[in-house]
Amino acid sequence: MLSCLVRTKSTMESTRASMLPAYRLYAAFCRETTLHGVKHTVEPRVHYCERILWFALTLSAFFGAVYCGISQWSRYNSDPVVVAMQRDYRRWWSAFPAITACFMDRIDPERARGVIENNWNVTEESDPERYDYYQGFLDLITDVSFRTNLQNFWKYQNDESVRGIDLMELAMSVHPMNMLKVVVSSANGENMYWTPVMTEVGICLAFNSLYAKYQYIEEDDLWKSPHLQQFHYLSGQCYIRVISLSKSVRYFIHSPYEIPTAISNPTGEVSPGDELVIDFKEVEILASEALRQLRPDQRRCRYSDEWISNSIRAYSFGLCQMHCRNRMALMFCGCRPYFYAKGGGGGACPPLGWVHLYPLHNLYFQSVPTLDPPLLEPLPALEGTLSRLIPAASAVVITHQSTLNPRGAACLTLYKLCKSTFKVAKVSAWLLYQVIHCQSRF
Repeated sequence: MLSCLVRTKSTMESTRASMLPAYRLYAAFCRETTLHGVKHTVEPRVHYCERILWFALTLSAFFGAVYCGISQWSRYNSDPVVVAMQRDYRRWWSAFPAITACFMDRIDPERARGVIENNWNVTEESDPERYDYYQGFLDLITDVSFRTNLQNFWKYQNDESVRGIDLMELAMSVHPMNMLKVVVSSANGENMYWTPVMTEVGICLAFNSLYAKYQYIEEDDLWKSPHLQQFHYLSGQCYIRVISLSKSVRYFIHSPYEIPTAISNPTGEVSPGDELVIDFKEVEILASEALRQLRPDQRRCRYSDEWISNSIRAYSFGLCQMHCRNRMALMFCGCRPYFYAKGGGGGACPPLGWVHLYPLHNLYFQSVPTLDPPLLEPLPALEGTLSRLIPAASAVVITHQSTLNPRGAACLTLYKLCKSTFKVAKVSAWLLYQVIHCQSRF
């Protein structure tokens, strides 16, 4: 027993002796530092229990400071972007919204009659039943929709007479000629023209849209980049009027840097005899170059030059959705829906392919919300295939109110509300002061 006590005492003395230099260093630091409360832990005139209390308090304060610092760092990593309003409105120039116009009836009867006779040697007089059969096929091809009618192609899946046909060319060959007239308030409106595009809801015509290039259905060499119509913040009456003399038209109003997709809701439908008057206002979002140093998952947006693929050398939320659906079709079916004019990879699906794409439609539309585009994770079954759907760094958000009035022709009129444009900028939270100080923009 005695030997055990001796060994314990000697161990304690050796431990105390080894810790003495460290304690002396700690005591010297505590006596010289200006940190509040630390010197009380080594003050010889202070009671032993009081020393322990001061030590516990200072240790708690230290860990509390570390916790706050780590929390702020984590918050910066997850959301380092702040939004500020620009105020130099006297220099604001903004682009007019883009218009995508889709005819409600996409078949010209005379042209359809010639196409059916040339491709299948059937006329309405010789075989009315077969003629109606192929007329229904043309209706499906021209009014195809990723969202609604892919399943209706089942009746043509075993028909050899519709195989091997270029469906894009077939849809273009029966589409009505451009019958839309544009009246623009600005002086350069005479140089504007309609661009034929193939959307996920069929062939349409685009106006004042830069990203129509990625749905353009003709040769790339024929593409002409449009000169965007712009208006000043202090401008008076600015408007664009679209007139259709004899056709009902469905309109999509969107940003010039965006495209309509299968989940886009149409702005309105105008029939002959009606005029749809739309008053719009814009919020233009600009991204500071300082944001480029952040990862996309930090800034929660992508710049337009951060390409989706080599075939789509741009970025927008709609383009990303379209590209993802195209890649899903390639993965599930090994072919590309013909209404994806751009995107690359795989040949166009035959009519049989639509039957296999319909379950894919259900999978995708249940996974993508139609409101604000959040940062979405890829679908579990498609890991590595889908892009992460996040907004573009620079965008134009358009809100509007519409009124339907009687008129002689089908007419759409867009008016800019007086002083209705706002510009906001995204900047890095840590660089906000520098941007304000150097640029004086916000």
